[in-house]
Amino acid sequence: MQTEIKVGGLLKIRIVEGRLFRDTETFGKMDPYCVLIFKDGRKLKTKTHNNGGKAPKWSDEFEIKVNDLQEEVKFAIMDEDVTSDDTVGYGMVKLSALCINHGVNEWFSITFKDKLAGQIFFSTTYVQAVVIS
Repeated sequence: MQTEIKVGGLLKIRIVEGRLFRDTETFGKMDPYCVLIFKDGRKLKTKTHNNGGKAPKWSDEFEIKVNDLQEEVKFAIMDEDVTSDDTVGYGMVKLSALCINHGVNEWFSITFKDKLAGQIFFSTTYVQAVVIS
């Protein structure tokens, strides 16, 4: 008799676009990018959308190994500047919310100082690992 033991999996995260309500620029358009921050300190960063303003588009894709579906991933939308980058907003999501139903296509809210600062669209695909013993 074979027993299937499911352990972790592979998650593909595509950071598609943003709808930003907060503008950090007084003149000109923002140059937004997104950073995913994991509990082990690992960071994944999209390309900067130069002059993306409040409607940046990225479509950057990352693959991560999932060992703990309860792990929380932080994400931040930043505005790239010459001197120092400004925070547009940030959020947090459990990996389980990105892995459910083998992946999602969903908007997630970002906040800044407890106020809604916009939304970010993630498209994910999750393949659960199966070990047969």
